[in-house]
Amino acid sequence: MTALEDWLADLAYTDFPDELFRFGKSAGTRPYASEIEEMLTPERGIGASAVFCVDEQPTICFIDGTALTQEREARVEQIRQKVWNQNLASVVLVFDSTTLTAYAVNDRDAEPDVLVRSDIKRRGQLTKSNLVSLRTGCLAGSRPRSGSTSGCSLTSGWL
Repeated sequence: MTALEDWLADLAYTDFPDELFRFGKSAGTRPYASEIEEMLTPERGIGASAVFCVDEQPTICFIDGTALTQEREARVEQIRQKVWNQNLASVVLVFDSTTLTAYAVNDRDAEPDVLVRSDIKRRGQLTKSNLVSLRTGCLAGSRPRSGSTSGCSLTSGWL
C-alpha cells in the first residue's frame, strides 16, 4: 500500500468509500463534482491525492508531502489559499510515510498539528455522527484548542 492508502485505512476514511475521492477517480455528477475534480487535478494548483466529503461537501484535502515541488511551507500556503478560495474544505492534511500534518483552511494563523503514525490507534473512531465536526475545522475525535474556537488539537484524543 502507498502512504496515502495506509493513512486512509488507519484513520478509517476507507470505511466511507462513497465520500472518498482519490486522484484519477471521477466525482461523477454529484454535488461539488467539478470542485472535487479541481482539487484532484495537479494542473489546477491544488494537486490533492484525495478529497473526503461530509454530507456531499468536500471537507478534507489530502496532499502528498513528498510530491510538493517547491519549498514545503510556501507550497502548503498556496494550497490553503486555493482551497480557501473554493470556500468548501476546512482542513488540508499533508502526509508522508510517518507523519500527517493538519492545516486549518479558515484560520491561517493557526499552528498546524502533527500526528505521528505510531501515535494512532488502528481503525479509529470515524463515524457519521462525528464527521459533522470536520466542517467546522476540527477533525473527528479532536478537541478545540484551549481558548480557541477555530483550531483543533490532533494530539488530544484524535483517532
